[in-house]
Amino acid sequence: MVFVEKSLQKMLKEIELTSITRKDTLIPAENPSTYKFYKGKLDGIKEEYAHDLLEKIIPGYDRSAWHDGFDESDMYLYTASILLALENAFFRGNKGKVNLPVSLKVYSGYKGHVISITDSGDGFDYKTKIEKMRFGDKGYAEGAGEGLRILEKVKFEVSYGKKGRRVNIMMKKSQFKR
Repeated sequence: MVFVEKSLQKMLKEIELTSITRKDTLIPAENPSTYKFYKGKLDGIKEEYAHDLLEKIIPGYDRSAWHDGFDESDMYLYTASILLALENAFFRGNKGKVNLPVSLKVYSGYKGHVISITDSGDGFDYKTKIEKMRFGDKGYAEGAGEGLRILEKVKFEVSYGKKGRRVNIMMKKSQFKR
């Protein structure tokens, strides 16, 4: 994945936007069955959510490629990138507060899709975090640091907005294996 300085509007222009194909407001306290909890605390979103989302936008998406443990296959990375972007929104942005919303929108166009995830937090200095990660400085990570690490391995373009509260993942149709 390439971290880029592009606005959401520029990405939408690049995919030649035709519609918003999905718009979800995710609030764990209101729909706990969609989320994983451990010892009464939010532990993430269930993989089914990402699978359902990706099956609708990636030709030939194969949910059976998902498994526990890291792997470099495209299907695994597609799923992991969405799950980790959402988990970053829930845990880093919203600080695990189950009553705060995370917004997810899927914009579709002739040339691809943009998945935009916005949390309700204060944002973060994403430029410094990305620079530290690229230069091997472990100080970039909160938790295990998997979110940015996975996002960097996927072949899509990623941008941030709203002072780090929004992450945009652009998936061009030309990037999917045929």
